[in-house]
Amino acid sequence: MGNHGLRGNFRPDYTIFQNPEALAVYCEAQARGKSILINKEELGHECWNGECDYEIFPDKSYIERTEPTFLFRDPLRTHFGFDLDDTLHEFRKASGATSASIFEYLSEHNKITFEELKETYAGILAKTTSGAFAEGKRSEDYRRERFTALMQAYQIEARNETLQHLLGLYKASLQTALALKSGALELLSKLKGLDRKVILVTEGPEDAQRWTMEELGIADKVNVLITSNKFGRTKTDGLFGIVLTELSVEAKNFVFVGDNIARDIMPAVEAGIMTVHYSESENVRLELGGLRINSLWKFSELLTSSEDEITVIQSGSFATKTRWYE
Repeated sequence: MGNHGLRGNFRPDYTIFQNPEALAVYCEAQARGKSILINKEELGHECWNGECDYEIFPDKSYIERTEPTFLFRDPLRTHFGFDLDDTLHEFRKASGATSASIFEYLSEHNKITFEELKETYAGILAKTTSGAFAEGKRSEDYRRERFTALMQAYQIEARNETLQHLLGLYKASLQTALALKSGALELLSKLKGLDRKVILVTEGPEDAQRWTMEELGIADKVNVLITSNKFGRTKTDGLFGIVLTELSVEAKNFVFVGDNIARDIMPAVEAGIMTVHYSESENVRLELGGLRINSLWKFSELLTSSEDEITVIQSGSFATKTRWYE
């Protein structure tokens, strides 16, 4: 039915609608007594091993596996939640570039190598962020504590003017380095156009996350921001339950998209929420109560159907493109 999943000049192949009898696979499906639903957007790329490993004539177990791809389109799913860092924007890259500016400054003004500072700071981060910012402090307070600890590790006097300079340098560097994930803005815009509520559920300082939303240009696409910092609970310690309570929404009406299995997907699944695991380095698959995607563009395309598809969906048959079901 075409090279599904390609972008650029790719257009869906609608031959099946125009002259289905001309397709051998259609004739074989008819002979087997199968019915079909055509999903315009292929889940994955057939040239990528593991993405489209479904039989052309699958049994009922495959229907169960593909069902989640239709469920998150259901109008019942009124709320779409997202993790922010490394799901909607390139947090690791931005954080790495920002921290580098601090190391460069301290290395230049003291007899300490960049690599030494980087290694020490990694240990400080691991220790000071273990509580997922649930203590309720401002982002500047957290950063001041980390910079102070880094300087003290090398017997550098943590003078207020030095700390203020580092705080300003950090914020300016972060502002320059912030970047949305490819397809993030389009995905959020599509959800708003579909009249879905967009919720950010994130572990971070409330003020920093609001500032990040503004800098990324997505604040007007987000209905509600819920942080561990404001509510004093982490994702693994009941934050998703708080989300449902605060929004007065049932878990069955909620979809959550996140990049971290332990801190995003597992806690959401435990709260009864349908999940979409965003993992750029892995193939698309159905798993763990929902879908795994490697592109926000792909997820955006899966959210809507053409009029032809809607008609077939309402008829009660289920299939993905060139996948035939009883």
